[in-house]
Order: sequence, then C-alpha cells, then structure tokens
Amino acid sequence: MEQNHIPSKNEMEKTNNDELFEVANRNPSFRKVMVKFISSFEVKPVVFIYDEEGKYNVRSIGLPERIKNVLLQNDVEYLSDLTYVRSSDLFQMKNFGEKSYKEILAVLDTYGFQLAD
Repeated sequence: MEQNHIPSKNEMEKTNNDELFEVANRNPSFRKVMVKFISSFEVKPVVFIYDEEGKYNVRSIGLPERIKNVLLQNDVEYLSDLTYVRSSDLFQMKNFGEKSYKEILAVLDTYGFQLAD
C-alpha cells in the first residue's frame, strides 16, 4: 500500500493490521482516518488484564456485561477456557447469539486465542 494513499473503509477491512499501522505511522492524515475507522466498531477496546497465573479473567477484561454474564453462567471464567469450546456449544448457551459470537471472536483474536473448531 502506498504511504500517501488513504485507503477506503473497504480497503482497510481487507488489509492486514501491520500494513495499516505502517501506513498510519508514515501518514498523519491517515492516522486520523484509521482512528475513526477503529472507533466505528462496536467491540470495546480490550485492556490486557490477567490474574496471578497469567490467565485473562472474563470478569476483568472489558467484555460487554451481556457476554460476561453468559460466559460466567456457563462456567467459563477465563478466555483460555474457550479454547475447549466449539462454536455450536456457544450457540447452545442461553442469551448467546450471532452478535455475541462476533464479539467473542474479536476478543479471542485480540488475545491470541481461538475456539476449538
């Protein structure tokens, strides 16, 4: 990607993060566009908080209350617990739908985890 080219939203969605940050570091006007683009997502920024064992507790990482409550009601206390869970298992949880699924995938990706499937 050119350093002076400001990509469209569609282009940004298809570009990997490393390339986007590289362009943002070289182009201050694009940096503003990128911050606005990131702010448009419904998933809240995640603060990297973990317990004494180095595990990310779902109570303290900034998940939306709805998702946090569903996970805790289903004995999921740490993000790493979700690595043993399949997508189909999540959808079996009461009050867990497509929006929750997309948000969980984004959070897992942020922390470097993925579901069992």
